Amino acid sequence: EKVPLSVNKSENTALMDIQRNRKSLRKFDPEGLTFEELSDLLHLSYCITREHEHKKAPPSRNIASPGALFPVDLYFVNQRVNGLKKGVYYYNLFERCLQLVSDHRTDEENDALINRAFLIDYQTDIDFTTASGYIVLAATFNRSCFKYQDKGIRFAMIDTGAIIHSIY
Repeated sequence: EKVPLSVNKSENTALMDIQRNRKSLRKFDPEGLTFEELSDLLHLSYCITREHEHKKAPPSRNIASPGALFPVDLYFVNQRVNGLKKGVYYYNLFERCLQLVSDHRTDEENDALINRAFLIDYQTDIDFTTASGYIVLAATFNRSCFKYQDKGIRFAMIDTGAIIHSIY
């Protein structure tokens, strides 16, 4: 048996218009992000929300993580952020800074690295060359698997989804 849902059209019209008109764009601003915009994006996406009075407990973050183990780290591959040297950076949310992991020596090396990493030869719907950069999420499974065994992998994926949701 099917029971059709009732729809109150007067209240849902604005929300339905938003849903119908939404679309994803993959054309990036040729100006690129500023360092301040990147800083805000990273900090508001994945951050420490408060320190606990007793230092035994880890600081609270803006996403939940089973056992407060937080197995996911965020990296940023800089292509064209104004005011930031090209390279791969680790986002240290405890010190609210980017730590250079690897710098790119030439634009050609950078382009080759990005082409290999993101399979650009096989992707045609995204203009990778004009993106300001790429956010890469990497999980250290031992942080959660020591406690939750194989479920730790699933929990890391859930953490990843929460960070992506926060970025969005």
